Amino acid sequence: MLKAMLLATVVTVSLSMMLVDAAGVNFSGDWVLRERVPSVGAKTPQVLLVINQTGNDFKVTRIMIDEDKIVESHYTLDGTENINTDLNEAGLVTIRSTSKWDNGVLVLEGSIIFENQDKDVTNKWKTEYLLSENGTALAVTETHQTPFGESVVSQIFSRK
Repeated sequence: MLKAMLLATVVTVSLSMMLVDAAGVNFSGDWVLRERVPSVGAKTPQVLLVINQTGNDFKVTRIMIDEDKIVESHYTLDGTENINTDLNEAGLVTIRSTSKWDNGVLVLEGSIIFENQDKDVTNKWKTEYLLSENGTALAVTETHQTPFGESVVSQIFSRK
């Protein structure tokens, strides 16, 4: 009985912490890329993030102006699995993910499956969104685990 009460208390506190983490954090807006580390070239690429966050829904539209490409992704913020797809020069890409809150940081993580004629390749990935206290800057850190090792890219966006 004591174990059951303890477990119920831990679950209640954990759920309360998740709600506190998510309370008041809304990433909605238009965000312009200001800095990228490591830099992929001499000049920071022109990227615009358009984020719409309403309740449990989190939609990110990434507009890569230099490449004339738009990628839309939809997520839910309740930990259920999300599936997004993209078609790029390598073929169809399927992105499976879940989300969680970690001390005010929105963490999306899962796998990226590159489908091609020879064989499918699956990589692990994680993207973390952190909003500045005054809401004018957005830090996005992307981590990819590939057969060639780990890749981490940090990006700083300013509200447009």
